[in-house]
Amino acid sequence: MKIDLIDVFDLILLLLSGALLRYVLGRARQSWALTFAATNTYLILPVVGYVIIRVISESISLSLGLIGALSIVRFRHPVRSPLELTIYFVLLSTGIAMSQRQDLAIMLVSITALTILFSGVAARKTRLFASTPNDPGGQGQQGALLRVISSASKPDLLLNQNLVQAVKNPDGSHEYVLSYELLSDAKDLFIELTSADSIVRLEFDS
Repeated sequence: MKIDLIDVFDLILLLLSGALLRYVLGRARQSWALTFAATNTYLILPVVGYVIIRVISESISLSLGLIGALSIVRFRHPVRSPLELTIYFVLLSTGIAMSQRQDLAIMLVSITALTILFSGVAARKTRLFASTPNDPGGQGQQGALLRVISSASKPDLLLNQNLVQAVKNPDGSHEYVLSYELLSDAKDLFIELTSADSIVRLEFDS
């Protein structure tokens, strides 16, 4: 496969498309999309789809070998939400479409980006989307419950707006359960409490 200026331009567009989808997912507060692994997946996957189609279209023998090689690949990454799986299909489809129709590839990425941005705004401004115990914001982001057991009363935790339960155990210890929309916010409090002398145990129920 000979690389020309058109290929280079297509590859640049694919990298920008992956970066755009990563950006809009971040704006929509999809925390699972902001990791190092996810970011690189968005940049690489469209290029993979592009190269596969170019190879298949130019060489029958290479296409058979490529199909054989891909048949042994197993996708074992745990998918956190239906949206994550959809994004993977969009990225791969963008790479495939770019090798034949640039306009369709650009249209696919644009429509996907606008849909995610609109849905993110709607989720923050309205109750259009249902919430679940592990997704308090209804935006596909994982929430967490932080359980704190202390040997002494913690007035600051009693005043915490995320507190959902506070009980005094028969052994005299105090137990607090706090619910957070974002796991990162719960981890911030977790780190803060690790230095407190009265804390007996900290644990997550996510």
